[in-house]
Formats: sequence, structure tokens, C-alpha cells
Amino acid sequence: HSLLPAAAAAMIRAWLVSMLRGECPGWAFAADQDLGSIVEAANHEGVLALIHERLLDTARSLDVPAELRERFALAARDKALQSLEREAQTRRILARLEHAGIRTLLLKGSALAYWVYDSPYLRECADIDLLFATRADVEQTATLLVELGYRSKPIPGDLTIYELTCVRGDDESPSYLEADLHWGIGCTAMFAGCFDFAELDSGSLPLPRLGPTARGLGPVHAYLHACIHRILEVRTGRANRLKWLLDLHLLAQRFSAEDWESLVTLSEQKGLCGTCLHGLQAAAEAFGTVGPPTVVPR
Repeated sequence: HSLLPAAAAAMIRAWLVSMLRGECPGWAFAADQDLGSIVEAANHEGVLALIHERLLDTARSLDVPAELRERFALAARDKALQSLEREAQTRRILARLEHAGIRTLLLKGSALAYWVYDSPYLRECADIDLLFATRADVEQTATLLVELGYRSKPIPGDLTIYELTCVRGDDESPSYLEADLHWGIGCTAMFAGCFDFAELDSGSLPLPRLGPTARGLGPVHAYLHACIHRILEVRTGRANRLKWLLDLHLLAQRFSAEDWESLVTLSEQKGLCGTCLHGLQAAAEAFGTVGPPTVVPR
């Protein structure tokens, strides 16, 4: 995707955004358009399964080449199978942690897939993200995961990244899976201390499909964490991946007036106003996210 000419990449991204917004953008590509580049772009943006879902709507896919619809259908099937495998592994991990008496919270897409999206496979994830209260809990969990076929993967930085990664399978294997064990929000000292575990746990939401003790961040905390994660991706050039902007958009759509007020208040208290504003504006540019008129000025 990164090797496409800028104009071609921008045109594909604009079509993907329009489809995600629920519009019927029509087929504006040339007759010799490389269809594989569209599928690759959707995969790169983390929205392949969502685009396939939109293409199931006849009105939106009426003039889309049948070959492209077929390519999306095949790729989306693989995404669904991967999602089922990741879900099964998540249940196993959570059950093992419950048995050991270790409290954890699911982060990012690992949680959002189960209450923000219509079906879990529509929120694509590359790994399982778990948050713990302490590094000691993380290290104990890593030891427990060995019993489930995982091994620790060394990451440069040690204490500075607040994360330990465990992997299952070989890098090129279809069964390869990462479990990222965090003991701080964000992987740098800049953000790791913004919230303590007890604060996040007290506002968390149940995720019953994953087990009786499965919980994820509440709406406002999830939004702030998504903004933090997005800022950390600026250095990689991936901050505006569509799946991350769509997370922000869909979360904002669920906010009550109290949630918006809490978002601003927490941003002020935690020193996250710039981080949050950046996310708000990026989501609004892509998906037209609208909040109360007082939020952006504050």
C-alpha cells in the first residue's frame, strides 16, 4: 500500500472512508484499476471485514466489480476465522488468570470488538492486549502462559515500555498470536502513570462473551486510551489508520452528555487535552464525528 502513487492511495482511502460512513460512493476507478491494491489498502487500514460487510448491501455494491466483491469475501472469511481463534485463546487466558486470582482488563480492539462493533470479527486485531495492576502481575501471567503454549518475546527497553509480549506459534505460522501484557496505559513513561489500575477497573464494563470475569475499559477511559495509542503511533506514520479513527468515532456516538463532560474533565486533570483534541479532530475529519459545541474549545 505504501508503494502506491500518492494520488492513487488517496483515492482508494477516500473510497474506503465513504463506504465506512455508510455512503454509496459509486465506482470511480479506472477500468484497469488493480483490484488487489484496494483489498490490500483495506487490510492495511484494518477495515477489510467492515468493507466486506458494506459490500453485502446491494445498493453500495451495485457497480463494484464482482471480482472485487469475491476478493473481499474470501479475505473477510479468513479474518472471521482468525477472530474466532483469538477469541478462544482470550477465553483460555482469562480462565487461567481467574484461577490464579489475577485481575486484568482487556484493552483496545480486544475489548471494543465485543461491545462497540456489531460482530467481533469486524474489529480487526493483531494481538490480545491485557492491562494489569503491577509488573509483578505481568511476570506471573507470563509464567502461567507458558502452560498454554506461549513464550516470552524480548523487547528492547525493558522497564521503559511497560509491556511484556508473549507469543504462541512461529512468526509465519497461521496459529501465530501475540498477547501483550501491559502494566501501564501507553508504553512510555509519558502516559503510563496517567491512570492507575484501580481507577480504570472501577469504571470498566463486563464482556460476558469472553467469560464471567472478562472486563474492558469503560467508554471514556477507552476513548482516552485510544487517543493515547494514536499519538504513540505518530512516529510510525500510522496514527490515522482508519480502524483507530473509527474506534473514536463509534465511541463518541455512544457518549451521553455526562460522558462528554467526563472526557473533558479527565483530559484537563490528566494533562491529555492536546492528545484528546488531536484524536477528536482526526476522527471528525474522516467520519464527521460531532460532539457538544463546548468540548473542542475547552
